Amino acid sequence: MDTIGLHPQNIVYYVAASSHLISNDIVLVPQCWQAGEPEIIRQKDQTVLAILEELYPDRKIQGIHSVVLNWAGGGMHCRYQPQPKLQ
Repeated sequence: MDTIGLHPQNIVYYVAASSHLISNDIVLVPQCWQAGEPEIIRQKDQTVLAILEELYPDRKIQGIHSVVLNWAGGGMHCRYQPQPKLQ
């Protein structure tokens, strides 16, 4: 057993947070694919971008690699939430 109690043959999957961030002129979209990962992940990322382009034709749709944000605890919705203006 390893330090977290999993048998060495167990597979641990990560799931990236899937929320996107809508701003005035842009929609930031989490993307998970990176070189070396299965093609199906890239295809799913592209499908999400295409859907959001249809939903927000007046905004730029920008995919960003978000897995590292998820490892830090949370996604774009946590990291970039609106902050009140200080007096």
